[in-house]
Amino acid sequence: MVRWLVQLVARYLVVSYLKTVATQMRNLYWVRELESKSDSRELKLLRPARFDANALGEIMQSREIGVPSFVLAGLLLPLGATIWRLMSGFRFDSPVVAVVVGLLGVAIGVGLSWVVLRGCALASARIHLSVREPLQVVWEDIGSCGRPPKPGVRTFAFVAIVLMVAVWIVLPLLVALAFAL
Repeated sequence: MVRWLVQLVARYLVVSYLKTVATQMRNLYWVRELESKSDSRELKLLRPARFDANALGEIMQSREIGVPSFVLAGLLLPLGATIWRLMSGFRFDSPVVAVVVGLLGVAIGVGLSWVVLRGCALASARIHLSVREPLQVVWEDIGSCGRPPKPGVRTFAFVAIVLMVAVWIVLPLLVALAFAL
């Protein structure tokens, strides 16, 4: 189960990055084609490349996957547990029960954070091994067009970890403080 979650995160990040690359490559070929003189050798090379990039963009659209379900579960699970607790009238009469439930929530948050970090590391390795160098060569061959797009793996990891820490640790602490005062 954990391996499947890690691979789901990695697949989401790799496919998202490849979609971005396909779109930017198509735009790059398109602009270079527009700048080329008619009947030039560059135009004859760029037009089929743009058609291929358009096809790649269409293929990548059909391979789109949504936000990984565990991220939604990680955000909705504490909310559902709180709503259940409020509707059922369950109370933490014993501090020991409250501590055990709190520690369980922290353990789940840490576990999900670990899954996200491992998925990000796997995605980064896959992108580096399969895409980064060939993409750099394409961008250099087209000439004076900046750098290839960077994968958003670090940003995804940072945002996911911050959200999970907020939902699993900070939010329960704030609720506990509110009930204690």
